[in-house]
Amino acid sequence: MPQGALTMDMRPGALKGDRRRAVVERFGQLGVRILHLDAWAGAVDRLVKFRERGRAARGPLDVAIRFFGFNQPVAV
Repeated sequence: MPQGALTMDMRPGALKGDRRRAVVERFGQLGVRILHLDAWAGAVDRLVKFRERGRAARGPLDVAIRFFGFNQPVAV
């Protein structure tokens, strides 16, 4: 279980260059104007959960990613 939660505010300048433009463009295509990002750190200060929430043109956007098995191979 996460030990605590950290709420982050993605202000302009957090991402730079082409990566920022691509992310802003993609969310703009979805109709997202405000995006809430949350990150949870575990007992050894590793990211254990990341969540992004917002309102898109077609309804709510809610994506959560949980991280397990650190320093192990990944299969997709």
